[in-house]
Amino acid sequence: LFLDQSIDFHVHHAIATVFKVVMMQHRQAANLGLGDRCGVQGLFEYNQFSADMRGTAISEGDTLGLSI
Repeated sequence: LFLDQSIDFHVHHAIATVFKVVMMQHRQAANLGLGDRCGVQGLFEYNQFSADMRGTAISEGDTLGLSI
C-alpha cells in the first residue's frame, strides 16, 4: 500500500504519520516496562535510558509537526 505509486502523496504521508505514532506508543510502553524491571540500574549512563526517552520525546514533537 505504501509503495503503490498510484496513491496520492498525501495518503502516503498520512500512512507514515500513523505508523510513526503507533511505533512511538509501543516504544514508550517498552521503555516504561524496561525501566520498571531494571530499577535503579536503568538510571546508569551505560544503559542509555535517558537517551532513549529523549529520542521518544523528540519523536512526539516530530509527530505533532507531521500531523498539522
